[in-house]
Amino acid sequence: MLYFRLFVAAFLLQIAAASPAAAEPKQSGTSIEDLDALAAAQSWAELHDRLMDISPASRNAHWNSLVEQAALGELAAQTAPGGSAADRFAALERYYPKFPSLAKSAKFLALRTSVGLAAFERCFDEGGHDGKCRNDLERFVHGAPVTAELALGAAHLIGVKFNHQAAPLFYALGIDAPGGQAICTDSELQYDLIRALELPADYSEAKEARTLTEKCWDTVKPAVAANVAKTAGEGYYMKNACPALIQHNALKGLLEKRCQLAIKQ
Repeated sequence: MLYFRLFVAAFLLQIAAASPAAAEPKQSGTSIEDLDALAAAQSWAELHDRLMDISPASRNAHWNSLVEQAALGELAAQTAPGGSAADRFAALERYYPKFPSLAKSAKFLALRTSVGLAAFERCFDEGGHDGKCRNDLERFVHGAPVTAELALGAAHLIGVKFNHQAAPLFYALGIDAPGGQAICTDSELQYDLIRALELPADYSEAKEARTLTEKCWDTVKPAVAANVAKTAGEGYYMKNACPALIQHNALKGLLEKRCQLAIKQ
């Protein structure tokens, strides 16, 4: 009986070894040539869905170029009028950060900026004034690599659709990015900066406004100094703006004394 059981077990093992289930996993059969054909046909959605069929060892520069083509093709359709915020968000999330190589594509980053900002504008228009759209926008701008263009566009959008006092949070995200010094000369920065300096000093908006005041001092100094004369009392604006004004000797006479008093209080 024991011999018979051993014979049966050995026989079953032979069958299992010869069965298809025990063979190596079947490959998808998708080749780079197949992806090239989909790109030539501008079948962007199908191209996206087949990209990951290529083994990691074969994902070379040409494969990255196909990723870029698919992303640009699908996102370009999202620049047309109409559609919802959800449609645009879904298209963006299909590609980034799923495909990290897109972070090196200037064309993709520019399209991500335009489609993303359009999506968030629609988000606000669809009733997103409870803070969710604002918070999601901040996370979106934070997504590496941070670009000055996206940060600046987001600051303008948040100022118009949400609150000007929140705009410095977004200007600050792009100030240290390549080309970020252009933010200092932006036509809307000074107004948004002064509005944020009117908030309590421990608010994140006021903190970023103070940082921007220092980093953009040469361009914002006239507006920040002039607003001292328009400000009554020794309130939040004076406490936020005066340290920089005193440090840079930007005030004289009574205005300087008012600032010194505000700092001491």
